[in-house]
Amino acid sequence: MYALTDNTTAEHLGFGTLVLIDSLTHFQYGLVSIGDGPVELPVPSAGGKYLIYFYNWPYQDNSCFIGLLKINDSANPEKLLAEKASFETKKWAVESVKWLNDTTFFVKAFTVQPHQRNGMRFYQYLKGKIE
Repeated sequence: MYALTDNTTAEHLGFGTLVLIDSLTHFQYGLVSIGDGPVELPVPSAGGKYLIYFYNWPYQDNSCFIGLLKINDSANPEKLLAEKASFETKKWAVESVKWLNDTTFFVKAFTVQPHQRNGMRFYQYLKGKIE
C-alpha cells in the first residue's frame, strides 16, 4: 500500500487526512483523524493481521488516541480494513509503536510538563495484547 497525507489550511486552522491506496486494486482507504491533522502512518503487525496507528493531540499535552484495524481478506477490498479497537488517554502521548508479533505490540509513550512540549520528555514503555 501507498500512504498519502492531505494537509490543508483555512482561516489559520490546519486539517489533514491520511489515505492508504492498495497498489494491486487501487482501492483507497481513508483513515479518519479524530483531530485537525492526519493520524501517524499505520504500522502493520509482524504477520500482517493488524494495523495500528496513533494521533497525539496538538493542543493538549500528554494526550493521544490509538486505533487498531484488523486486516481482512484482500478478495473483498471494501471490507479489507475493519476497526478492531481504540484507546484514548490524557495521561501520555505516543512517540512510536512497535510490534512483537501479531498479537503483542509496544508503545513508547512520553509525558512533558504542561505547555513545554519541546522540553524534557519522560518516557515509559507499555505493552498491548490483542485477545
